[in-house]
Amino acid sequence: MNTRNKIGFISEISAQPHIGGGVTLNKILGDNFAKIDWFCKTIHFPSEKPVVYERATSFCFPYWGFEQKLRKFLGCRLAYYFAHGEMCQNFHRKFVTKSVEAALGNELSETKILTSPNSRHAFSVIDALWRKHRFNYVTWIMDDHMVKWKSGEWVYDAQNFKLLQTHLLNARVVYVISDAMGQFYKEKFGVESHVLFSPCEMVPKPAVLNQEQGRPYRLVYFGSVGRWQNDALEFLLPSLNSGLAEIDIYTRSPELLPESFRALPTCRICEPVPPSSITQKSSEYDAMLLPVSFKDELKNMSYFNVATKFSDCIGAQIPTIIIGPEDSIMVKHAREYGAFFVIDANDPSKIEDALAKTRDPVQQTKLYGGRVRANLNLCSKLIMDDRWKIAADWLFE
Repeated sequence: MNTRNKIGFISEISAQPHIGGGVTLNKILGDNFAKIDWFCKTIHFPSEKPVVYERATSFCFPYWGFEQKLRKFLGCRLAYYFAHGEMCQNFHRKFVTKSVEAALGNELSETKILTSPNSRHAFSVIDALWRKHRFNYVTWIMDDHMVKWKSGEWVYDAQNFKLLQTHLLNARVVYVISDAMGQFYKEKFGVESHVLFSPCEMVPKPAVLNQEQGRPYRLVYFGSVGRWQNDALEFLLPSLNSGLAEIDIYTRSPELLPESFRALPTCRICEPVPPSSITQKSSEYDAMLLPVSFKDELKNMSYFNVATKFSDCIGAQIPTIIIGPEDSIMVKHAREYGAFFVIDANDPSKIEDALAKTRDPVQQTKLYGGRVRANLNLCSKLIMDDRWKIAADWLFE
């Protein structure tokens, strides 16, 4: 009889292999993904379909859907503040906690759990469940939405600081998304961690360059668009408006693209392609794009986060142009290894220079060597598998 411990996953993110954290999670877990018995998504947009897994139980908790009704009485702004205020969020956290307990009962104390929280909501749910059931867990912080950049320093409010500190100190193993986050947590909380992000499977030889003169530069972007990408993407508008370049954007969230892009004849919005097809599809273009926000309000993402797309760009057959602030961890890695062309300021001449270099065989060879070095020393599957083994040997023994 199989008496193994049950395995659970708690996070805000969907663990399905479609976007962002779910893609990264599946690449790291591989076949072990199918051994997870249940997944808990602590908060979910009401308009989205519930998350369902083929072989596992899904606990998916849409947030309250009454904001639309409140707008009739309170107006848009007041309805939003009420629906997303601390009182409503607290009620939802308690609802999620009690629902998980009701479904799993005392089984929780014997369950091995992988967590990947990034905001107060999931941290609070995990904390409440842990205090009652004292289960063992491994944590993997892919984003930290509780830390804010204020007056030149990183700041948590007192409650969030205590919540994260308790979570990190009680984890069996702590994984973080970058060296920058690992160093920060060591200084701030005294916690040792291991860096884990989406691996690069391989670095293929560069695609054959299309040397046709006079045609626009063909750019491609794969993935989400929104607050973390849009201001950097808008650096391209002069080149797109002039016809110097054109861009295809493969995304699940076209409604979040800036209006300035939607009417452009040089911008085409396309249906997303599977992660496994990105390398092949990208070979049709001159360069991939990796945009990273310059906004201080999103510095917690830019400074600490290594996006899933980073490894896609390392493993591409074409050059990548990364547009982001100089203190972004991905820009730092790009410079360290000479892996991408870097644009760190809103300067049309820098964009034009980077575009010209994408068709230069010498420059492409240099970037290929940089991607090979980055893969070897930073983000290969071998490196990530070795780090993940520390947790996998316990979770899936």
